[in-house]
Amino acid sequence: MKNIRAAAGIVASAALVLGLAGCTGGGTADSSSGSPETLKMGVINNFPPFEYMDGDELVGFDIEIVEAILAEEGLVGEWQVMGFDGLIPALQSNQIDLAVSDISVNEERKSVVDFSDAYYEDGQSLAVAADSDIKTLADLKGKTIVSTQGTNGNVQAQKVADEYGATVQTLTASDALFLAVTSGQADALVIDTSSIQYRMATDTNEQTVRMLEEGLESAPTAIAVPKGNEELVATLNQGLKKIRDNGKYDEIFSKYLSAE
Repeated sequence: MKNIRAAAGIVASAALVLGLAGCTGGGTADSSSGSPETLKMGVINNFPPFEYMDGDELVGFDIEIVEAILAEEGLVGEWQVMGFDGLIPALQSNQIDLAVSDISVNEERKSVVDFSDAYYEDGQSLAVAADSDIKTLADLKGKTIVSTQGTNGNVQAQKVADEYGATVQTLTASDALFLAVTSGQADALVIDTSSIQYRMATDTNEQTVRMLEEGLESAPTAIAVPKGNEELVATLNQGLKKIRDNGKYDEIFSKYLSAE
């Protein structure tokens, strides 16, 4: 289990200009200028601590990990904000070169896109309002669970609902899940475990949500790329290994996530 530490004061640019070396991954070097092609990178912007807005800056664990990888490999990238359910289709249609948003690796996704090596292990958990009388999954009978469209959380929410007699409502934005539960519009939410822990750690006055002890699923998180782009996958893996070896990964991890 992870505890989430607030990442105050972290500033990162939503548009990257990280290097002048030739691109060896999904982008290709411009033969006339020798400069690398800009990688188009899909991301959501409302899922702390992985990606979120700090004022007008896009920040988060995923953001800094990808930026660090690109810097090591001399690549240039530009973030394109979109809905989570649009990331995989955008990769399939080659509108973007990579996608990152705490994307869990599963067999269904592996059939349509490729993934880098895993850079984090996350899970799906269920949370309720702090004062809710729901103590176990069995208490969800007749209740409403909210989850985000196109996510593993949506799959897990439906499994729980089917088993325990609840109803699932699908929302388009991850940050809307917490509002639905704390405002009483829904009884429970399913989302990545780290997101719940982050919310609990950063509640300012009093705890607004609590997480049920039963974890629903655990899965690796990785960077997604269009199917068949083995060169870009190899480049991302190479950069990821470098930042693990030189301590940059641990530095970024300590800003956003810390082990007990």
